[in-house]
Amino acid sequence: MAQDRLMVLAQRLETVPDLDRFWQLFEDGMTSVGITRFIYLSLSGDDLYMQANIDLSAAIPDGYRDPFLDYCCNSYAVTRTGAEFLSDYAYLGAQERRLIELAAQNGFRAGLGIPVRVKGSARYGGFNLGTGLSRAEFEAQILPHEAAFQTFCMLAHRNLEDLIDREAAPKLPQRLEVLSTREREVFLLFAQGKTRSECADTLGISHHTVSTHLKNSYEKLGLKNKAEAARFLALGN
Repeated sequence: MAQDRLMVLAQRLETVPDLDRFWQLFEDGMTSVGITRFIYLSLSGDDLYMQANIDLSAAIPDGYRDPFLDYCCNSYAVTRTGAEFLSDYAYLGAQERRLIELAAQNGFRAGLGIPVRVKGSARYGGFNLGTGLSRAEFEAQILPHEAAFQTFCMLAHRNLEDLIDREAAPKLPQRLEVLSTREREVFLLFAQGKTRSECADTLGISHHTVSTHLKNSYEKLGLKNKAEAARFLALGN
């Protein structure tokens, strides 16, 4: 049952248009399979992307990294995480233990640390999926589905990377939304320096059609010429 729900959730995540919707759907889906807390971490140099439904900021001083990044991302192996498994990791220091114990106080007692990119990659990290279960309950209810959770996280991460890259890309001016798809294509090509003939060849339409789309675009955007169109894009107006 958990495996089926996870695969359905992975398919649904492929269709979401933005990060806000992704995380809303992700959290709802995780709850349906018994995961009540999650932390997603992705690190590239000093650039950390993090999303979580648990606040551990009180235990994280400036410059401190979540132990998941240091101890769970050396391979793609899944790690048992949370205070219920602290006795298995004698090498953890006082700061790491404080963070894990604070997480337990906030509902993350036992979980699965699932890397989706390992150290050595330009960007590495993964998902830490948590529950409020005891160790025995966790081992009975969640561990039998470990492989399904790992597969799901790999699939979810693929879609997540696309959304992160898309939102990091330069945004087009919102006023372009008033243009039709073809008007927008012609306008962008022309404003970026293409001639009318080059626009026509690129889009496979006639020179007359290009002129018509440009005329309509200028009227909708309140522009007069190619110079104003280029300035419109440069300023993001």
